[in-house]
Amino acid sequence: MKMTINEIFGKLEFFFSSRKLNLYKTFYLNFRSLPFPQAIKFPIYVYEGIEIVSLKGKIVINSPISRGMIKFGCKTKFELIPTHKSRIFNNGTIEFKGNASFSNGFLLYLSKLESKIQIGIDCFFAENISIVSNSESAISIGDYSRIAYNTTINNSDFHFIIDKESRKISHNSDVIQIGKNNWIGNGVRILKRTTTPDKTIVTANAILNKNYCTSMSEGSIIGGMPAKLIKDGQYRVFSLKSEKMLNDFFYKNPSQLFILDKDIDINEFCKR
Repeated sequence: MKMTINEIFGKLEFFFSSRKLNLYKTFYLNFRSLPFPQAIKFPIYVYEGIEIVSLKGKIVINSPISRGMIKFGCKTKFELIPTHKSRIFNNGTIEFKGNASFSNGFLLYLSKLESKIQIGIDCFFAENISIVSNSESAISIGDYSRIAYNTTINNSDFHFIIDKESRKISHNSDVIQIGKNNWIGNGVRILKRTTTPDKTIVTANAILNKNYCTSMSEGSIIGGMPAKLIKDGQYRVFSLKSEKMLNDFFYKNPSQLFILDKDIDINEFCKR
């Protein structure tokens, strides 16, 4: 199908408004954080506007290496204006299991040598995402998860509280484990001790603070402050092919429901 003039100009506008690759910081981050045989392949791209505060820690890539597979500060199609500058403060270990993309305005903060953030295959982080690890408790984000804008993931309270009666003081940090194929809505706060099942959908502005796997199954929608089960048996359609088909269907049939044929596997239909 031939492209219209409007579509051509739209693509040109997106291209010329995109942030450009910062060659110096791309070179520096790769060779500062990776073993030489990996760094020479430039698997990490750093775009303009990224502030590198500390690279005392390391980055580990546990997957086949390809150029530009990890992007820091890339422009997205539906980008919002970032509220703060993108910063990398890595005194610990950031582990990637595959491709990953961070939009502008992100914060990656690992304060200690023992701090660890694990990011699964093909994860996407929208604008103004903060991931903060202030302890030895790991933050893990499952494969194919999507994190919407203004979300904060923080495994520490940065302070201690004592119970006056029992005189007990609990640890101020704990692990965070986000399951595979999670869709985290905008403005969510994910706190220590949070664990989510695979294929969880979290509504906007929710606060997560416990292990949801003990009472909920995969395909659950959770939300609220603190978050609780809203509905189960709900899967996000991650497949771009299926999404295009659905957009075409609802464009032609805006008032109808789409019902998936029983012969089609739901997991395959939703899978990215």
